[in-house]
Amino acid sequence: MCTALNYVSEKHYFGRNFDWNEGYGEKVVITPRNFKIKFRYENAMDTHFAIMGMGIINNNYPLYYDGVNEYGLCMAGLNFPDNAVYKECVEDKKNITSYEIVLWVLSQCKTTDEARTLLQNTNIANTAFSENLSTSPLHWIVSDRNKSIVIEPVSEGLMIYDNHTNVLTNNPVFPKQLENLKKDIPYGPSSESRFKRAIELVNSAPKIIDESECVKKITDILLEVGRVKTEEEPKYTIYSACINATDIIYYYKLYEDDKTYKVSLGDCDISSDKIIEGNVF
Repeated sequence: MCTALNYVSEKHYFGRNFDWNEGYGEKVVITPRNFKIKFRYENAMDTHFAIMGMGIINNNYPLYYDGVNEYGLCMAGLNFPDNAVYKECVEDKKNITSYEIVLWVLSQCKTTDEARTLLQNTNIANTAFSENLSTSPLHWIVSDRNKSIVIEPVSEGLMIYDNHTNVLTNNPVFPKQLENLKKDIPYGPSSESRFKRAIELVNSAPKIIDESECVKKITDILLEVGRVKTEEEPKYTIYSACINATDIIYYYKLYEDDKTYKVSLGDCDISSDKIIEGNVF
């Protein structure tokens, strides 16, 4: 299903496909610096870094699928069924739910190194947002212009891996994905296949300078590893996103829509205390 990637040329770009069988009213959501972020088990943040990304708003709360903060740190959650294990709360760590984790990291970290330090003392609590919104089995990629890391909540605990491939898909666990790169995997829709193909495409991509060409190149890569809706397979690429993490611009394309939409954090009042809704679809 989902695929995420990191690409650095003159500027830093981060892209992802969101593959599922239906949308949930996703939109570009901006969380300004002074919007009060409440956490289920930890203290609220009155001030923090501004965040922009794709997600939904429920009861005036931003639920992000992916995003970038004002310092260019990017993060995306991808489906991780049968492997994701969330724990009960523990006393010696910060207890953050899976739906809060993107906010938790992007609100206070400027780099992947800072994210790693924060997450080493974080426990992902097994708590749903509400009765109508259950927990989703996820793992995450976090990227700045210098490196990427992968965050996986598994039975052994919260594992953090350096990600020199600059790509993440779904199952299996990340170390197993790396082992699979040594195998001859035929191209297809499987997570292992998309992982290998996306790595090939990202790491062979030329270092492009022009903004529109960079966005097109990432969009083309995501298109090649995207999903097409069929009667046999209802999951498809609902949207593809390309984030210019240097200038903090969020580009995205929708399924069966050739138009590229654009939302820039610089056009928003990031000192506001109210959530800002960008393009809605």
